[in-house]
Amino acid sequence: MNLHSIWRIFAWINLVIYAALVYEMWRLLTVPTPEDLPRVTTLALLMGFEFLLVHSAVFMAVMPRKVSVFFLLPVYGVVALALNSGTDNNVILYLYLGLLVTRLRFLFWDTDARHRSRVLKTSIIAGFLYLFSVAVIAFGETSLPEKGLNKAFLASNNYYENLTVHGIFTENPHLPLIMGIIYFTLMIVLELFTSVFSRFELANKEEGI
Repeated sequence: MNLHSIWRIFAWINLVIYAALVYEMWRLLTVPTPEDLPRVTTLALLMGFEFLLVHSAVFMAVMPRKVSVFFLLPVYGVVALALNSGTDNNVILYLYLGLLVTRLRFLFWDTDARHRSRVLKTSIIAGFLYLFSVAVIAFGETSLPEKGLNKAFLASNNYYENLTVHGIFTENPHLPLIMGIIYFTLMIVLELFTSVFSRFELANKEEGI
């Protein structure tokens, strides 16, 4: 199996994980149960951590591999532990760990300049998609629908009393979930576009165009 085939497999794994996160966020936003509240908090924190993690490829592009390993792996480990605290199951943790593994794949294979350039561009675009998602909830903060995560539901289930991390994301959990739905949906589009473009580029290279 060549490197391009391995990259394609990881791209499909990314798509599955992104789709699973979008589905879970939509479910929790629309039909939450009291038992789901720890997962709501976990996903709210995840969207905060994502700002740092989305730029992982940029760090790997500018840092030597050893530095990337010793810097990124501990950071990801801390994030994984933080996401796992305060939740009654590991479903979201497993999803995000899968996503981290696909992002860390560049630490374990030698890549040529073309692959590194594509990874860097994708990471930069992902950063802009994240900022766009932030802008949506920033400008629509007071008008975005709370749906199932309305204040009456949260208060009746002691959500606010049980919060250990305070801030706009955790105190208004519908906002990070809407942001996550937008962001990870756009990431699916980006991953599909990148995959199609990569296949087109490879076909042209094989034909000598």
